[in-house]
Amino acid sequence: MNYGRSLGAQAISRVVYIVAAAVVFVLLARLLGPEQLGAYAWAVTFLAVACTLADLGMTPVLARDLVLTGSGRAAYLANFLVMRLLLGLLAGAVTVVVAEFLAPPSVHRVLLVCAPLLPLLAARFFDPVFQVIGRPWLSLFLALVFMVVSVVASVAAALTNNPVPWTVLAYVGAGVAYGTLGLGLTLRLVRPRLASVSAAGMAQVGRAVLPLALSSLVAALSSRIDVFIVAELGTPEMLGLYGAAMRFVDLGVAAAITVLAPLMAVFASQSRDRARLLVSFDMMIRVMATVAVLCGLLAIGFAAPVLRLVFGEAFEAASSTLALFGWRIGVVFVNMTVFALVLALAPIGYSVWNMLLALLVTAALSWLLVPRVGIEGAAIATVAAEVLQLTVNLVMARRAIGRGLEPGWWGRFLLAAVPAVWVCFAPIPFIPAPGPAAALAAVAVFLGLLALLRALPVNPLPALAVAKP
Repeated sequence: MNYGRSLGAQAISRVVYIVAAAVVFVLLARLLGPEQLGAYAWAVTFLAVACTLADLGMTPVLARDLVLTGSGRAAYLANFLVMRLLLGLLAGAVTVVVAEFLAPPSVHRVLLVCAPLLPLLAARFFDPVFQVIGRPWLSLFLALVFMVVSVVASVAAALTNNPVPWTVLAYVGAGVAYGTLGLGLTLRLVRPRLASVSAAGMAQVGRAVLPLALSSLVAALSSRIDVFIVAELGTPEMLGLYGAAMRFVDLGVAAAITVLAPLMAVFASQSRDRARLLVSFDMMIRVMATVAVLCGLLAIGFAAPVLRLVFGEAFEAASSTLALFGWRIGVVFVNMTVFALVLALAPIGYSVWNMLLALLVTAALSWLLVPRVGIEGAAIATVAAEVLQLTVNLVMARRAIGRGLEPGWWGRFLLAAVPAVWVCFAPIPFIPAPGPAAALAAVAVFLGLLALLRALPVNPLPALAVAKP
């Protein structure tokens, strides 16, 4: 099992999935318009939560357990597959019940049709299998198949007389094609020992994933509850606009995971040298805080033209929502950096109630604000929940390292950030505000003041490079 090959294959596969999802959503936005796109977004979000219920955190531990079981790998995988089948069927039954009460009329019937397919739709666990058996590039093959089927089927569905249910069916069909092909390759290459399936074997799999089950489900609900509240309290058009802005959040979070996931291993390897770890953390958190402000400033000015360019003029009404989401994406970068430090030094059992708290805050604020200010209210709720999670992580980090953030640098950082935000809205001659020119001027002010106050972050890579796995 070669780490470099596995990392490259899985990283490229992830990029293919992200690109496929983005391309499909852009095409559907232009072909369907905000109102029909809203119904599609509701159904896809609903199915994504159902897939989380069918997975319950099992995929992240599969590679580890396949390695640890050694010669018993075929028996373990057989028990894993049967348990995933049972979880998928259970998730399908729950989907039917919930869809009966909550699903909009336009997608109600198609969700009932798709519910029995959840065992295959949620089968996104083949990457670890291919990695362990030394065939990681099969992941890219599956990703490319998914991309082609997803794009072709979605466009064909959008051109029908009744596009909403057909586009949902196209989304499910692409996932089922991935699951069917991946399962076929797994059965051929690994040959799970189905005769070894037993209640004890499935209980062994269940004990391994139980600690992650609740947190994965809460995290899925926390990240999507705002969509359901907008659907409940708003109109289909509002949901379509909100979903368009949310696509950029999904891309931002994917970028944060790609950039910062290796940081967890680096901090863990430096944890024996506390002084060195704190230097690395301080340097990295300053870079991420600067990135966060830059994301927010650019989102204020470029939200409207980007939405117009990508999705069309009908979606420009979501520009204020996207501007708020720019700050949320920035906070995600900071939050993941702090969590990486906590993960290296202390137990993270608190993350379950932290995510549950974020879920409650998002739901409560969205329910309160959406009727008053529209989809911007749901965006404000998600930003507030992200900031709350960051605050809890900072408290836990302080407990773990025995000190807080350095107040001197952060004071100078705020002295640069506050005037930059003001510039985005200030009446400056020949610079319409807010707009792209005002945002670029704000970025220049922010970086200029950081340099003047000697608060520009420095390159953290030399400090991070000292980590030895």
